[in-house]
Amino acid sequence: MNRNVGIQHQGLIVWDGANVYARDIRRHTDFGFVFEVRAALAADTVFKVQAHDPSAADNCVPDVARDVAEVPICQPVATPAPNAQIVIPAATPVGSICAATVPCYPGAFVSIAPVSGTTANVLATMILAGPMF
Repeated sequence: MNRNVGIQHQGLIVWDGANVYARDIRRHTDFGFVFEVRAALAADTVFKVQAHDPSAADNCVPDVARDVAEVPICQPVATPAPNAQIVIPAATPVGSICAATVPCYPGAFVSIAPVSGTTANVLATMILAGPMF
């Protein structure tokens, strides 16, 4: 039996160290992010999750980004943060692979945006699972 995990789990770059790429999640059953630390992180490196509705002019193009609210699911949180953030700690070893996700489909398109830290030293990929053909 042949196995090709690329059929069920496509990976698309969402942050290349300088540019943000919004990705369409409407045709998949799940998604998550994978971060690769490519050079030393001098400080905690923070990204925020953003959602985009389709453009009114073209359903296949993302409109303006908006922050995705934090949705606590596993622990009691008195006051959720105003946006979902992903933190990669300072001194995370070069070559490390970190993973994160959000427990919802916040919009037709999803992206991550740099907030602070050494974001240029991180490559981020969105993994899309279970294509709905």
